[in-house]
Amino acid sequence: MESESKSNRISPQLYHSAAAFYKSAINWYDNWEELGYGHFAMEMSACIVNLSFSLELILKGLGMFTDHLTKGHNLLDLYHSLPNQLQQEINTRFQKRLKSNPPDDKSFLTAITTEVPGTFTKEQFEAIDSKSQQLKSKFRNKKPDLAIVLEHHQMTFVEWRYNWERNEHLNWETYDFGIMKILTESASLLLHDMIHQKYLYRT
Repeated sequence: MESESKSNRISPQLYHSAAAFYKSAINWYDNWEELGYGHFAMEMSACIVNLSFSLELILKGLGMFTDHLTKGHNLLDLYHSLPNQLQQEINTRFQKRLKSNPPDDKSFLTAITTEVPGTFTKEQFEAIDSKSQQLKSKFRNKKPDLAIVLEHHQMTFVEWRYNWERNEHLNWETYDFGIMKILTESASLLLHDMIHQKYLYRT
């Protein structure tokens, strides 16, 4: 059975809402330097939360073409809840898009949370940067494992909304905005093609 009868399951509001959150994240990111933002988590959270939520909505939209609805914010769980055919199609489009238009270095974000902004030493920053680069190498190879990418970013919508609640004196987190942007675009185009029956999901 093909997906022709299932396209009406997708709420136009869901698709357009996902697009709006994506555009908001991109607009914030594109104006990063002009706004004078640095490495602090509170300055990055709105951008990251918006992009994460956009991908969440897209994955849930893709799930509407299956026989069950998905809930929650965990991106890895939402991805794995999709049929293998759709998982493979997302990965194929992701790898193709990544190869043709790889992200730049500055789109790998490292955010630092401190009790008092700026109260970390040069040595602490260099240590954080070194560990951040090690993580970056996992996502920026020629053909990154999509499951590993999603595992690292699986709860960003929740975690980055509440980063100000952390009690650690010094905490740091990474978010590969470039990779996640490409993944969101790849999944969004697949959802678009399914809605308009340019890609047929077969059960």
